[in-house]
Amino acid sequence: MAYLIVGSVRKSPRPTRNHTKRNSEGISGPVEVSPLPSETCVARLASEIDLPLPVIRLLVNHGYQTRDAVVSFLKPEFSHLHDPFLMKDMEKSVDRLICALDSGELITLWGDYDVDGITGIALLYRTLASVGARLRFYIPHRQDEGYGLSEKGIMEAAEAGSTLMVTVDCGVNATKEIKLGAAHGIDAIVTDHHLPPASLPPAFGMLDPKLERECYPFRELSGVGVAFKLIHALWAKKKLDIERLKGELDLVALGTVADVVPLIGENRVFSRIGLRKLNRTERAGLRALVKVGGLCGKRIDSRHILFVLAPRLNASGRMSEARKAVEMLISEDEEAAMKLSMELDSYNSQRKSVEEKILLEAISMIEEADLGKDPIIVLAQDGWHPGVIGICASRIADKYWRPTLLIGFEGNEGKGSARSIPSFNIYEALDECNEYLDDFGGHSQAAGLRMARENFDRFRGRLKEAAAKKLREEDLTPKTVVDLELSFDEIDEKLLKVIRLFAPYGHSNPVPLFLTRRVEAVGTPKLVGTNHLKVKLRHNGKVHSAIGFSLGEVLDRIEIAKPELDVVYSIGEDDFTGVRKIVLNVKRVCFEGLCGRENRGDPI
Repeated sequence: MAYLIVGSVRKSPRPTRNHTKRNSEGISGPVEVSPLPSETCVARLASEIDLPLPVIRLLVNHGYQTRDAVVSFLKPEFSHLHDPFLMKDMEKSVDRLICALDSGELITLWGDYDVDGITGIALLYRTLASVGARLRFYIPHRQDEGYGLSEKGIMEAAEAGSTLMVTVDCGVNATKEIKLGAAHGIDAIVTDHHLPPASLPPAFGMLDPKLERECYPFRELSGVGVAFKLIHALWAKKKLDIERLKGELDLVALGTVADVVPLIGENRVFSRIGLRKLNRTERAGLRALVKVGGLCGKRIDSRHILFVLAPRLNASGRMSEARKAVEMLISEDEEAAMKLSMELDSYNSQRKSVEEKILLEAISMIEEADLGKDPIIVLAQDGWHPGVIGICASRIADKYWRPTLLIGFEGNEGKGSARSIPSFNIYEALDECNEYLDDFGGHSQAAGLRMARENFDRFRGRLKEAAAKKLREEDLTPKTVVDLELSFDEIDEKLLKVIRLFAPYGHSNPVPLFLTRRVEAVGTPKLVGTNHLKVKLRHNGKVHSAIGFSLGEVLDRIEIAKPELDVVYSIGEDDFTGVRKIVLNVKRVCFEGLCGRENRGDPI
């Protein structure tokens, strides 16, 4: 008996990655069907709202158990956003910003070099410039300065005559730099979303929904999301046209989706409305980026942000300077924007080349030393590019389903990036080893660090001990989580229409996966494209077309008209021929009764 898997398999609770842990027959690990929701709750909700029963069961299982909650999820609106003044320091921060605008102070915008920071700087620059602000922006050089605020940048701001600094996606732990700025007459308004240290820096205003005493209702905003709350509050206080502000949500959606924050609550509002704006954007920089990414004429969704647009925006900060990406996003000149977008595309090609080289070296080290069975993978090498090792760590963590830390050394200094799996908090693990680190930061699933070469062996030993204590064998096996069992006669246009409203998909809101048991193949299954299976499937007399990406090896095992297949799939559509029709995107096929028993939450 074997599992044969195709496409992106959801591994709760990190559903946004396509890479999966494989053995010689496919992906290892169990299939788990979510428990059925309370039928009382389902019946009550069904009496209040006209939706297909499978959708109501799906919504209830996802925690949307009232009519208002369902409407807010399926049809998120700008009015669903919380009052920005609920953030503790918002009032004083907006007042300081208005003072700077009225007196013509030079404002320095300071952002991180990833997409979240880049889009946040572009958002602040465009909106504040539209109300007459004097502005400059600064993004540190990844290799020369590293993450966050730096002495070099603070001194440049002081020399330029800046008296106010607004940060994006950084600053919550920049005590030394904010004190330096204050000594040179620069007030700081920090907008950040990272976990704060025990002692906060002496900023004029501290806007971070994760602050210990912060009462803001939604904690999971991205960096650009927090920056938007500041601008939203400014617009409200000055009674400016809110429609002008809604036009900036394409930038907010870009940063929010790219930063892989949970796409629920306010992030869902930002991403849903922002994607609509992005698909008809008049912004020269975004149009150029879409064109260079080959997305003209396509309906852009969260996948295109993650795998086409975000890598190009990130590439400038990884391989050169991130300010070029900001310049492209704020440019109003079509020719200049296209030139910059092509430059970003070139950096992205360079990034991919460097990434593949490091990835091959790292995998070779893992296989030669049989490190793939360790509870955590920790590798170091001279010359590994610090702008790329985070991507490589992510790919290795997905391939081996282990927390992964890669460190590149230059001389005595090492810079590292870590990526984790849902059951392991990498930030807490690094904190246990902080005596060997010069600096570190991040969150439960991703972190960065600096360390001296002579501390590496002791650090690695301590980190492995920490992982061994906390990780169990079941934590190190990926799991396919099915949302609901369906009969084929429940799948129709009405169901598809509502399922479409679940998008945009991402962290905490994955593509719904369904299971149908004892399905039979009909007609003539065949291979299309590069090893993809095209087949018609029948269940309870209803036939649906299906595609199994990279499932060509299944073809010889399918026997026509024998109901022996249990199929895991998502529901999509195809309009290639000009006629829209339902298509099942097969993710996993189980043969020989492997998924043949009833299941309500226990692993198969």
